[in-house]
Amino acid sequence: MKENMVLYMTSASDAFRMFSKHKKGFLTFKEFEQLVHKLCAYSQEKMSRPNYPVLKDMFDAVDIGKDGLIDFKEWTSTF
Repeated sequence: MKENMVLYMTSASDAFRMFSKHKKGFLTFKEFEQLVHKLCAYSQEKMSRPNYPVLKDMFDAVDIGKDGLIDFKEWTSTF
């Protein structure tokens, strides 16, 4: 995922900023889902969009604070 962010969105930090709709310094699950789906669309590989359980597991892995939001610190420590 990080490789695709660098290829198609310049960097993981830029991807975060692009999809943090409210510019409050965090991503909601919906924003994270949109980011992953956009990466799948950009990818040259035949890749299906992850289903809800896979997306939720990915989101939960990045959401270190388990508050239902991914903040910039969690994002950068993951990617």
